[in-house]
Amino acid sequence: MRIKIIIIFFLFCNLVLFSQNQLELDSLLKIKKVTSYLEYYQDTSKNETLETVQKKEFSFYGNKIFPGEQEEKFWFKLKLIESEKDLEDYFFLINTVSINKIVVYQDSNSGYNKLYEFQKNGKKDIEIPFNVIENSSFLFEVSFGKSIYFPITIENTQSLNNFNKSNLVIYGFYYGFALLVILINLFFYIQTKERFFLYYLLLAFSISLILFELDGLIYFLFGNATWILFIDVFLHTFLLVSFLLFTSEALQLNKHIPKLKWFGAVIILLNTISFLIYLLTNSLSWYSLGELFNLIGLLTYWFVSIRFLKKMVFARFLFIGFFVIITSNIVYVLPSEFGMKDIGFTPTAFKIGSVIEMLIFLYAISYRHKSLYVEKENIEQELESHKEQLIEKNKDTEINIQQKTDNFSREFNLTLREIEVLNYIVEGKGNKEIAIRLHLTEATIKYHCSKLYNKTNVKNRSQLAAIFASYNN
Repeated sequence: MRIKIIIIFFLFCNLVLFSQNQLELDSLLKIKKVTSYLEYYQDTSKNETLETVQKKEFSFYGNKIFPGEQEEKFWFKLKLIESEKDLEDYFFLINTVSINKIVVYQDSNSGYNKLYEFQKNGKKDIEIPFNVIENSSFLFEVSFGKSIYFPITIENTQSLNNFNKSNLVIYGFYYGFALLVILINLFFYIQTKERFFLYYLLLAFSISLILFELDGLIYFLFGNATWILFIDVFLHTFLLVSFLLFTSEALQLNKHIPKLKWFGAVIILLNTISFLIYLLTNSLSWYSLGELFNLIGLLTYWFVSIRFLKKMVFARFLFIGFFVIITSNIVYVLPSEFGMKDIGFTPTAFKIGSVIEMLIFLYAISYRHKSLYVEKENIEQELESHKEQLIEKNKDTEINIQQKTDNFSREFNLTLREIEVLNYIVEGKGNKEIAIRLHLTEATIKYHCSKLYNKTNVKNRSQLAAIFASYNN
């Protein structure tokens, strides 16, 4: 069953990442119909100009898959055929997550004229206004950073406004909900001091920060600071560490699979070293390697949860919750990071996946809290029952000892004072301590001891204690 689940997961990922062969120029919202045709030319020399590239042969972009993790320059040609008269106030909406620079040219009677130029400044989505004049043709000069990822849609004024408004609503809802989940876990951690809540707090925080960075909101708050360009490196390592810590704590992996912690430590170390080398050398191969270690760590610990599906109820929550978030990560983040085919999985869908994961774990937290409460009640009941049994046993023991003492004193005709001295001798007390406890002189205690020895026919206190211990009612 476990093997089948793993095989189905990889088949699913392969299907969604490599099955599409065409870049679709459409919008998530309603737009006017415009026929589009996209061609590309790969500028391997990176020296082509607007004049020289027009003489080059462009190829159809739809069936081409480009390898990711490399800096490349491409020219894209887009032909729009007018489906209605007087089409105005349209926009290209372009996601710039993988773009360092883009220049847009529009064809006119005098040739191609520059329409727009963009230099990477942290803005996630750029809006390029244009008008369709008969059969318009556009050239996009694009310099890519980490991967060949060029998601583009065509919007009109109304759909663009709706897009921006919906983004504001989605941002408010998602980040408000994420903050609530983080605060709930912080409250539970303060109250219980359980690392389970602390680690999930860190995990939810890391996921929210990654989405915050993907949405371009970090640039909105801090501007185009140099350190922000590398913040995704820190966030991905942060996600890996918090994911491994939470999974280990939730499934008690240090107890069930103690050697796994060393594997996790090695993966984190390799991930960190790869990213540090990337930051020092700016070599994208090291960035790719760091991302690979990140993915290996996430998938390994997630697959480990399959082993506990039948034994632990919480493992089922973890498996389902992480299936949603890991799948969302693969089909949304990897296309932009490694140049795989974009299947139209938007940030909104990623946020929905994250919310589903948080809801699952909120329920899991309440389930865990209820389970701990029931377990605590059962332990308290067992302790109370055990306490009552011990009390009854002690009562029986005290009764037996008292009865034994009474029988012993009657058989050897002991006085009340001699009985008191006998009890202290049995407890191992010396003459001086017995004298203090009975408020008598030490000589008086020696006298009573001598009387006890004579009545029981022994020579010293050790023999007296032994006779009493072996005395049978």
